[in-house]
Amino acid sequence: MEVEGVHLLMVDYFAGRANQQEIDQLMTWVGQSAENEQEFTRMKALWEASALPMKEQEIAQALTQTKAKIAAIENNEIDERVAIRPLYRWIRNVAAVLVLGFSTYFIYQQFTQEVYITKITREEIDSLLLDDGSKIYLASNTRFSYPQKMNGKTRQVNLQNGEAFFKIAKDASRPFTVQLNNSKVTVLGTSFNIRNTLRSVDVSVNSGKVAFEAISGNQPAILTAGMGLNYNISGNSILRFSSVNQNNSYWLNKEMLFVNASLEQVFESLENCFNVKVKLKDTIKFRHKFNADFKNTQLQEILEVLEATYPIQLDLKDKQIIVKHK
Repeated sequence: MEVEGVHLLMVDYFAGRANQQEIDQLMTWVGQSAENEQEFTRMKALWEASALPMKEQEIAQALTQTKAKIAAIENNEIDERVAIRPLYRWIRNVAAVLVLGFSTYFIYQQFTQEVYITKITREEIDSLLLDDGSKIYLASNTRFSYPQKMNGKTRQVNLQNGEAFFKIAKDASRPFTVQLNNSKVTVLGTSFNIRNTLRSVDVSVNSGKVAFEAISGNQPAILTAGMGLNYNISGNSILRFSSVNQNNSYWLNKEMLFVNASLEQVFESLENCFNVKVKLKDTIKFRHKFNADFKNTQLQEILEVLEATYPIQLDLKDKQIIVKHK
C-alpha cells in the first residue's frame, strides 16, 4: 500500500469514517512491520494533539511551519528528489490532520462556549427571559450576568450586586445556580428572591426548594417555600427565618400580604418595603395577629389601617414612623 493511501486511511480511521474493510486493511498494514506500527503511533498522537485546546498563536505557528515545508519541497530546496513525492504527500496529510483537528475544535468551541451578557439597572425595574425559559426580574441598582445560550450540563447566572426575583424553569438534569460574591444558591425549579450586598445576602423562597452554600465551605442550607435566611459575610454566619410576612418581593409586585403576623413583623416589613425606620416611643405588645393584603397601597393608607386595628398612633415624618400608644 502506498504511503499516501495509508495516511489518508489513517485520517478516515481517526475521524471515525472508516468502514470495517478499511479498518482491517489498515490494521493489517500496521502489523506488517515495526516501522509501520511506529508510523501509526506517530499519526495517532498527532491527531489526538490536534484536538486539544490551543492558542491562536500556536495554531498559526504550526500551520506556518507546515506551509514552509511544503513550499520548500515545491521550490526544489530538498535535493533528495526520490523522497520528495512521499514526503510531500506525508506533509500534506499531516496538514490535513492539523486543519481537520483545529476546525473541529473551533466548531466545538463556537457551539459549546457560553457567552455571558451583563445587564445593569439604574432606577428602573427590568426583566429577562433566559434561554431555558426561566424568568428573572431585576430590581433597581442591580448588576446581573447570564449566558446567551445555556449549552452546558449546568445553568449558571451571576448576581453581582442588587436584588432579583427568580422563576426558574424546571430541568432536573441541569441544576440552576445563582453565583453570588461569597456564596451561591442552587435550585431545580422554583421561585425565590435574593438580595445581595457587600455585607450580607438575603434569600427567601416562594415555592420549591433551594440550597444556599457559602464559599467558606459550610454545609449547604436547604430552604423550602416560606423559609428564608440571612448570611452575614464578614461574620460567616447564617440566620434562618420565616419568609412569610416578610414581603421581600414587594419591590416587584407592590403587594404586601400578612398572615397572622405580629405587629413586630408588620413594622419590619414596612421598613424593608418602604425604606423607612420605625421608632417606638412606648412599649408595644399586642397578642392580636394582623391579617391583610395590600396591593399598590400607599404607606399612609397602611398606617391608617394599623391605627384602626390597634390602639396606637403612627406619625410619618422624614422617612421615620413614630409609634405611640393612643
